[in-house]
Amino acid sequence: MNTAPGILTTTLALSDIWNISLFVVNLGFNVVLAIALLYVRQATSTVSGLKAEVKSYADQLIDQKVEVVRQELVGEIRLLGQQLQQAENRLKSGDKLLGELRERDHDDELKTLTAINQLRRDVIESVATKADLQRVEDKHDKLANRVAQIQGAA
Repeated sequence: MNTAPGILTTTLALSDIWNISLFVVNLGFNVVLAIALLYVRQATSTVSGLKAEVKSYADQLIDQKVEVVRQELVGEIRLLGQQLQQAENRLKSGDKLLGELRERDHDDELKTLTAINQLRRDVIESVATKADLQRVEDKHDKLANRVAQIQGAA
C-alpha cells in the first residue's frame, strides 16, 4: 500500500509537470500572440497613417490640377473676350465704312442718273426725229423740183 501513494504521488507530479509545461507553452504562445497583435496593430496604424497621407497628397494634387485647369480656363476666357471685343470693333468700323460706302454709292447713283438725263436731253435737242427727217426730205424735194423748174425754164 505504500507503493500506491507513491505511484499516485508520482502520477500527480507527472501531471503537475504536464500542466506546468502546458501552462508555459500556453504562456509563451500568448506572449508571441500578443507581440504579433501589437505588431499588427502598429502596422495597421502605420497603414492608416499612410492612407491618410496618400489621401491628403492626392487631394493636394487634385487641387493643384484643378487650379491649373481653372487658370488655363480663365486665360482662354480672357483671350476669347479680347477676340470678341476685336470682332465687335471690326464690325463697328465695318458698319461705319458700309454706311459711308452706301452714301457714296447713292451719291454716285444720283450723279449718274443726272448725267443720263442730261445726255437724254442733249440727244433729244441735237438729234433729229423721223418727223424732222421727213420735213427736211420734203423741203429737199420741193427745192429739187423748183431747181428743176428753174433750170427747165431757163
